[in-house]
Amino acid sequence: MSVNMQCAAVDGRSHTGVTVMNTQELVETLRNLTLAQAAALNAGLAETLHIDALGLQMGASQHSAPTPVSQVCAQTEFDVELTSMGPNKIAVISALRQATGLALGEAKAVVEAAPKLVREAISKEEADALRAKLEAAGAVITVR
Repeated sequence: MSVNMQCAAVDGRSHTGVTVMNTQELVETLRNLTLAQAAALNAGLAETLHIDALGLQMGASQHSAPTPVSQVCAQTEFDVELTSMGPNKIAVISALRQATGLALGEAKAVVEAAPKLVREAISKEEADALRAKLEAAGAVITVR
């Protein structure tokens, strides 16, 4: 099987262009890496794709399906966005104040600025509880 890919150089040298290579050429390039280059590649993959290439099982079947990213690293932080205030603005302002401790003016400004992030980088449990309180008041909420 030959798949054309565009790959930047992994050999540490600076290149002005992008190299186009097929799968076999890519495999050959990877096979010829030094230990230091392989370690640098592994660090780059770990940082960019959140995977450890050197820790992957060797000898896995070529026909096995790749593991989806959602199964590799579970999301631990969530953002709660007030997408729309819904039909009952006053109830949403009140619920937002109770849930977040915002002052009346701050809560009103957030509700009127929808769509607006209400909380960032919170746990799933906190995000679900906040979503439930605001949706009960009539707001439209998005958890990311």
